[in-house]
Amino acid sequence: MSVVFYFENWSGMHTRIIQTALNSKLSATQFESQSPAKGVVVIASALAVAQSYYVPIAQWLTAQGYHVLTFDYTGTFASVQPESIKTVDIDLLGWASNDCAAMVDEAVALYPDLPLYWLGHSMGGVLAGLIPNVAKIDKIITIASGSGYWRENADVLKRRVWALWYFIVPVVTPMFGFFPGRRLKLLHDLPFGVMMQWRRWSLHPEYTVGVEGDGVREQYARFSGPLTGFSFSDDEYLSVANVDSLHKRYTHAQKI
Repeated sequence: MSVVFYFENWSGMHTRIIQTALNSKLSATQFESQSPAKGVVVIASALAVAQSYYVPIAQWLTAQGYHVLTFDYTGTFASVQPESIKTVDIDLLGWASNDCAAMVDEAVALYPDLPLYWLGHSMGGVLAGLIPNVAKIDKIITIASGSGYWRENADVLKRRVWALWYFIVPVVTPMFGFFPGRRLKLLHDLPFGVMMQWRRWSLHPEYTVGVEGDGVREQYARFSGPLTGFSFSDDEYLSVANVDSLHKRYTHAQKI
């Protein structure tokens, strides 16, 4: 078990602090179904979205007979340690190999006899295929997840995102030592390595595999379980091309 602290807020909902392999501490929330459980769902947040955003869907899932775990990635929201965010040395691949892997292990330790479902919103669906222990996941479900390559973004976003990638991020992030999203009223504060790697991915037509190479391509190919992706025709961020570009990386998944 990776839990080092545990206390109850109210019936069926518990706050947990999870120690990871890199010695970071993730703030997580456990929602327990009051009826016999059919499975456990780990909800992986979109980039710069707090786990609290997912409380309504977590509560709905528990009513359907699922236990649920949510969490904040290292260096964000409740998972920011007492020291400055400037000292957080992690990137998106680290979120997958450290944070997401810890959440998979935690879910299996808590509910070893239940199927495990990964519900990835946006970046949470991108990172799913990069989790080293992804074989422990029985099914991946993505919500509005795509490659993020800026030239394929939906028109509304594409008209303005170029300024983020070519001016704001490369100038402001090194200046502050992290991305000061709250001050800029853009996204949220993010660790230096996370923001700079996301920029590199978003500027490349092949996104993750284009920047990180064959190792990442092979990681996506390892998942052979069921994969269901949900996208939306009126999405202001991702186009059909973005969505397709990501999901074709899961070459051995059973896409249903």
